[in-house]
Amino acid sequence: MSSYVIASHEDRDPVNSLDNYVRGHPDGNLAPYLTWNIRRVDPSDETTYRVGVTYRFKGDKIGYGRGPSIDAAKKEAAMEALLCLRLTSIRDDLDVSTKTKES
Repeated sequence: MSSYVIASHEDRDPVNSLDNYVRGHPDGNLAPYLTWNIRRVDPSDETTYRVGVTYRFKGDKIGYGRGPSIDAAKKEAAMEALLCLRLTSIRDDLDVSTKTKES
């Protein structure tokens, strides 16, 4: 199990870090199961983009971002998705180790 959830270098380029994480996932390449949903919201004062990352295998939205540009919104969504996937992986590792100890 990893000793960290989000490393400092992942803060700088979370979209690339998410891509690397899902391609090297222990359960296999998860990249085909991720979908980026980009929506432009145009309120009267400024344009805002909303980006969601959906894990199609389960249908869960695992990341959501909002920003003045697609890149800014995508970075925020990627950080959330990466955190969600890492925490899920850690939780699964803990579940497995708990079940092993009970046996």
